[in-house]
Amino acid sequence: MKKKYFFALLAIAVSVFAFSQKKKIDSLRIAISKTGNDTAKLDAMLNLGELVFLHDPDSAFILWSEVQALTEKKIASLKKGDALYDPLRKRLAGALSTIGYYYQQKGDMNKAMEYHTKSLKIQLEAGDKFGSAQSFNNIGSISHSKGDIPLALDYYSKSLKLREEVNDKHGIAIILNNIGRIYYEQGDTVRTLEYFEKSLSMRKKAGDKKAIATSLSNLAQIYSGQGNYLKALEYAENALKLREEIGDKNGIATSLNNIGGLHMRHGETQKGLEYYEKSLVIDREIGDKQGVAATLNNLGIVYFKLKNFSKALEFSLSSLKLSKEIGSPQSIRNASKQLYTIYKQPEFSGHNYRQALENFELYVLMRDSLNNVATRKASIKNMLKYEYEKKSAADSVKNAEQQKVKDAQLAAQTASLKQEKFERYSLVVGLLIVLAGLAFVINRFRLTSKQKKIIVQQKIIVDEAFEKLHEKNKEVMDSIYYAKRIQTALITSEKYMQRVLIKIKSK
Repeated sequence: MKKKYFFALLAIAVSVFAFSQKKKIDSLRIAISKTGNDTAKLDAMLNLGELVFLHDPDSAFILWSEVQALTEKKIASLKKGDALYDPLRKRLAGALSTIGYYYQQKGDMNKAMEYHTKSLKIQLEAGDKFGSAQSFNNIGSISHSKGDIPLALDYYSKSLKLREEVNDKHGIAIILNNIGRIYYEQGDTVRTLEYFEKSLSMRKKAGDKKAIATSLSNLAQIYSGQGNYLKALEYAENALKLREEIGDKNGIATSLNNIGGLHMRHGETQKGLEYYEKSLVIDREIGDKQGVAATLNNLGIVYFKLKNFSKALEFSLSSLKLSKEIGSPQSIRNASKQLYTIYKQPEFSGHNYRQALENFELYVLMRDSLNNVATRKASIKNMLKYEYEKKSAADSVKNAEQQKVKDAQLAAQTASLKQEKFERYSLVVGLLIVLAGLAFVINRFRLTSKQKKIIVQQKIIVDEAFEKLHEKNKEVMDSIYYAKRIQTALITSEKYMQRVLIKIKSK
C-alpha cells in the first residue's frame, strides 16, 4: 500500500516539475519573440536550449546553432572595444560550448572537441575563469572517452584549479567526480571512493538533483564492484528516482543500464534484460551513440548468458561497429572482449578461433591503452603534481602570511629599535646637557669661590688697612686730645673770665 502511495506521489511530483518546466519554456519563447535587446534575446535562446535539451537534444541544437550564427554575424559588424563586443563574444563562447556538449552526447567526439576548443579560446582571451574551467572540463571529458588519460587529467587539473579560484563548488564537485571515474577504471577503489564521496557531499549541500544522481550512480558501481549488491541497488534506484523527477532522459537511460547490470551480477538475468531494453529505447530516442553502444554490448552479454549465441553475436557486433564510429576505446574494449568470448564457444555453431583471437588482441590493445603502467604513472604523477602545486600555493600563501607576520614583527622591532635609539640619543643628549650644566655650575662655583676668596683676601687687606688707619686715627686723636688738654690747661677758663667781667662791671 505504501509503495502504491509512493509511486502516486512520485507521479504527481514529476507532473508538477513538467508543468513548471513548460511554464519556463513558454516564458522564454515569449521573451525571444518580443524582446528587442539582442543580448537578452541570445541569453533567452541559450537558456531555452538548456531546458529543451533534456527532452529534445536536436531542438536544442537548432537553437544553439541559431545563437552561434546570429552572434557571429553581429560581432563581425562591431569593432573590438565597442560596448556590445565583449558581451556578444561571451554569448558566442556559451553557444559553442553547448553545441560541443550536444556532439559529445551524440558520440561525435571530434566535433565536440572542435567546438569546446573554440569556446575555450574565446574564454581565455576574455579572461573568463568560470567559462574556461567549464571548457577545460569538457575537453578533459572528451580526452577521457578517447582513452587519453594523461591529457584528460591535465585538463581536469586545470579546470579544478580555476574552479577553486572562483569558488565554483558545483564545478569542483564535477571535477572530483570525473577524476574519481578515472581511478575507478584503473581499479583504484580507495581513491575512487574518496573522490566520489567528496563530490556527493558538495552536491548535496548545493541541492543539485542531477549532479547528486550522478554521484549516487557512480557510488552504486563501486559498491557493486565490492560485492555489496543491496547497497549498490539502493544507490542506483535513488539515482533513477531523482533523474525521473527532473526528466533527465540521458540520466534515466544510464540508471536503467546500471540497474540492469546489478541484476545481472546478482544472477537475475531476465530483470537485467528488461532494464537494458528500456535503456536502449531511450538512448536511441535521444541519439546517445555512446549509450547505445554500451547498452548493445550489455544485451549481447545477456543473450550469451541465455545461450542465445546468434543474438549475442548480433548485439555485440553492432556495439563494436558503433564504438569504432565514435572512437571510444572503452566501448571497443568491452565489445571486443564479449566477441572473443562468443567466438571461442564450442557450443556456438558459428564459433571461429581466428575471429576470437583477433577480438582478443583488440581487447588487449584497448585495455592496455586505457590501463597501462605508463597511464597509471601519468595519472598519479599528474594528480601529485596538482596536489603539489595546490600545496605549494597554500604554502606560498601560508609563507606570505608568515612573511607578513615576520615583516610586521620586524617593523615593530625596527620601530622599537628606532625608539630605543631615539631614547638613547635623547638620554645621551640629556646627559650632555646636564653635564654641560653641571660643568657650568662647577665653573661658576669655582669662579665664585675664587672671587669669594679674592674678596675675602681683599677684605682682610681692607680690614688690616682699616685697622692700621684706625690706629693712626687714634694716635692722631690722642694727640689732638692731648694738645687740647694742654691748651685747655694754659688758657683761662671761660667761666672764670665771666666772673671777672661781672666783678669789674659791678665796681
